[in-house]
Amino acid sequence: MGRLSQVGADKSYLSQLRICDFLGVKDILLALSRVRDGYCALSDFDLIGDNWLLKEEIEQQLLAMELPTDPFLPGDVLSASQLTRLALHKLFRSGYRYLIRDEPGNHLDMESRKLLAQALNDLPAAFLSSVTIRILLMTSI
Repeated sequence: MGRLSQVGADKSYLSQLRICDFLGVKDILLALSRVRDGYCALSDFDLIGDNWLLKEEIEQQLLAMELPTDPFLPGDVLSASQLTRLALHKLFRSGYRYLIRDEPGNHLDMESRKLLAQALNDLPAAFLSSVTIRILLMTSI
């Protein structure tokens, strides 16, 4: 079961990290960079495994969430709405079968709420939430 904590705590935590740190892909992205630059070790290939297109996949996912596509961008340059979208993005790709979030649309602008509504529609998991935002109420029925 996945749980997204309070946005204030997430924002403080996220602002100290790079996007790739928060998503847990930094080591693989660094290994991919070393291989592409020709300065790699055998352990880099082990780390990469089948993730040769990970950088492009992460960039596409971030773009779909209307976030900056540089995975090495520090979290402290993101707005509160962008940090919330990033936290929700991580939660949605976590693979959990059940997600719980109190007021998932709080701290989101209208465009972000629309993105969240679409993501909830596409989510292959049960999602339990208290919601007072009209667009999310209509989505979750």
